[in-house]
Amino acid sequence: MNTSAGASSKQKAGASQSSETSSKRKRGVFQKELQHMMYGFGDDPNPLPESVALMEDIVVEYIKHKIMVQSRESYQLRTFFT
Repeated sequence: MNTSAGASSKQKAGASQSSETSSKRKRGVFQKELQHMMYGFGDDPNPLPESVALMEDIVVEYIKHKIMVQSRESYQLRTFFT
């Protein structure tokens, strides 16, 4: 088995992930609010940080999607009425 090829592919994957994370948004902005919401919906009073981070990713992606859909619909309406 060629271990050097495996190591170089892992390095490439790590490099692409680090460049991807550098262009991402600041994490943890909604951490406290999400912890309270998760508790309100039946989770532990102190949920795992990984759970809060996952919920934050889901919420932010949902908001981005909704904004994009609304933007397209707004553009279509403007072009329809002009």
